[in-house]
Amino acid sequence: QTCALPIYQAGDVPCPRAYHTAQLVGGRSFYAFGGWNGHRVCTGLWKSVCFPTTQGEARIAVSNAHTREETGSQLQAVHIAFRATPYIQPDEYLPVDRVVLHTDSSTRLIDESSLSEAFHRVNSATREDELLPPPSDIITPPQPVSQDDLALCETVAQDVMANWQDFHISPQTVVKIISLAQPILQNEPSLVIVDPPVKIFGDLHGQMGDLMKFFSRCGNPMHDKYNYVFLGDYVDRVSCAIPILCLLLALKVKHPKRFILLRGNHEIFTINQRDGFYHECNWRFGDSAGPQVWNHFNRLFAWMPPSALVGRTVFCLHGGLCPGLETLNDVYNIQRPCHNVSEQENQLLHDILWSDPAESEDPSLPEFSASSRGAGKVFNSRVVERFCKRNGLKLIVRGHEPCQDGFDYFAGRRLITLFSAANYGGCMGNNGAILVVERNLRVDIQLINPLGESETQQIFLTNPESRAPTPIRRTGVRIVPRVSAESSNTHHAPPSSGGFSFAKAGK
Repeated sequence: QTCALPIYQAGDVPCPRAYHTAQLVGGRSFYAFGGWNGHRVCTGLWKSVCFPTTQGEARIAVSNAHTREETGSQLQAVHIAFRATPYIQPDEYLPVDRVVLHTDSSTRLIDESSLSEAFHRVNSATREDELLPPPSDIITPPQPVSQDDLALCETVAQDVMANWQDFHISPQTVVKIISLAQPILQNEPSLVIVDPPVKIFGDLHGQMGDLMKFFSRCGNPMHDKYNYVFLGDYVDRVSCAIPILCLLLALKVKHPKRFILLRGNHEIFTINQRDGFYHECNWRFGDSAGPQVWNHFNRLFAWMPPSALVGRTVFCLHGGLCPGLETLNDVYNIQRPCHNVSEQENQLLHDILWSDPAESEDPSLPEFSASSRGAGKVFNSRVVERFCKRNGLKLIVRGHEPCQDGFDYFAGRRLITLFSAANYGGCMGNNGAILVVERNLRVDIQLINPLGESETQQIFLTNPESRAPTPIRRTGVRIVPRVSAESSNTHHAPPSSGGFSFAKAGK
């Protein structure tokens, strides 16, 4: 998978001794714009950078650099030769450029020192590169989508964006969008490669109002040039999962490479039948069509990939690390579809969707221990450091747990928990957050704060048999939410089955 290439001299580059070798990642090739000069490759690699190309990524090792100035000149040669900006990563973790808080009245920068719970101590580690798994020969491009179907998806996306609070759609149209999106998901590997710039979203849980706030304040996905990765848990808890899924699936059909929809633990039929999505389908489409729509969605969920890799250095998944997940190959080789996600039949996928980092960074904790959820594992900081080192990663991004600040760092900033649903369940008062990874792998964190916001009416699904929402994640302690009498005013929506009630509240 590694080959040596002759040097390319980029015109009047100040450093004529710039020699390069190229390491082809995952067997993919890359193309240089310009000629090659025929010099031999020298040995003794000094620094490694990588850059995006038309066919994947290539990693360039720059050698014969004796000074910082010469190194900069050589990187300039790479930039000119390949018309691409290298990913230069001098730190052991991805540095955060900015934390931006968006409210109805203002947008302002937040000092890291005011978010001490989210930013944990930073440890040092060495990096070892590991090649990506080779692309599968089985995966073939899906059939082209007709212009009429693309126009339908465009119309649905515009309707949701314009009027999500009063969004109505026929069950036939929903099933049509599912039928267009499912072949695209089927043809994606279980580890999807994504180029920056990327916006990464955590759990939404039907809180469409929060998704729209991010879109209105941080960029409209129908017009900007970012790629998007969603970490799963689109459904349950709040009754706007249908608008969220219709919007994201319509955008997926229109832009299959820009929108990556990962699977969360609530995209399992046994979970979303209990925790609200089944009853939302019945509420919106009736007791006859509702179960059919729910079944179609769950067949689509079974094809959702469990992970993505951004810029070769940022690993995205819903839950966390677990026994059996040692390399990127392990998750790449997960077979889909997977309808029955259980420890007995699909333990690796099950644990990836359910696992959590420990509440403390104490390295003396067991590497893996039982989870209080009754599913998945709890992993310590040493597991994160080892996985990042072995796979050449700078950051693991996961969701699955609400965080008071909207995000929470772990293992010396090598892992971040991201939660995009603000004031989760209408009672926790947490921020919502997304992570923006720019083309040069610099990171911005964008926040929305539920306090002082104008009210957004949302319907919260409650059921005596539902599992309680996951408590707020904090360093060394979990805060169990308490619902005050003022915030638990119950509003009954149209009749539903299964003992569900619909509580209407402002966010």
